[in-house]
Amino acid sequence: MWTAGAFIPAHAASSPPPGADHRKHIVVVDDDTLMLQVVERALSDYRVSTARDGSEAVALLSHTDPVHLLVTDYLMPVMTGQELVQHARRQRPGLAVLIVTGLAGAAAAADPEWWASERHLAKPFRLAALLEAVASLIG
Repeated sequence: MWTAGAFIPAHAASSPPPGADHRKHIVVVDDDTLMLQVVERALSDYRVSTARDGSEAVALLSHTDPVHLLVTDYLMPVMTGQELVQHARRQRPGLAVLIVTGLAGAAAAADPEWWASERHLAKPFRLAALLEAVASLIG
């Protein structure tokens, strides 16, 4: 859906109004649609909004309150997961983050200090590992 010149995913527009859903809110970002669907289903105990790239995620983070966790792929079109995390934390200091990637070596090599400071899962991962990581970050 296009609104005021910005792309807002249809699923975000149909989300309950703020305050109506008391589950913790997770924004999941991945350019792989199948991965988005799998993660969204696995996190069904939470309120999940999905984005296919960094620009969609930025729109969600700009318009949706509160967000308890950002789960993002590392290598995506528009911006990397690292760039998205940096942008997101400027908007939301202290935001919990989980990086999920099949390119952990590349991410670690690009910025070892940043990579070591972030919680991450290597793709492919077990859904139990995802749920454990999310629970440890936001309960």
